[in-house]
Amino acid sequence: LPTQMRLAYCLMRDPRVPIPLKAAFAGGLGMVLAPQVRVPKNIPLMGELDAVALLVLGLRLFITACPDEVVLDIEQAIIEQRSAFDDDVLAGERVAMAIYGRLRPATAPGADAL
Repeated sequence: LPTQMRLAYCLMRDPRVPIPLKAAFAGGLGMVLAPQVRVPKNIPLMGELDAVALLVLGLRLFITACPDEVVLDIEQAIIEQRSAFDDDVLAGERVAMAIYGRLRPATAPGADAL
């Protein structure tokens, strides 16, 4: 599931994937995350399981509907850790470190010598 989610993220960012396909996937994802019909609470875990099952089904349908050459290119980029997902994670890491550098408390003089 994490690999498929990474692949779907990269496919959503790729300009070679048709916009109507991206819109359909985003709409389906929205329905899974904010469902209108609730499963009764007296059935334990059923509400969570159906959401996960719909998410997996939506991911597979989206990936299958995308052009094969695009999926293969992105899968190779993921293996080589040069995908849009990896770039975004690195950018987020740089931003987080910059924020941390500005917000961390100043060290006392001589504290570096310890």
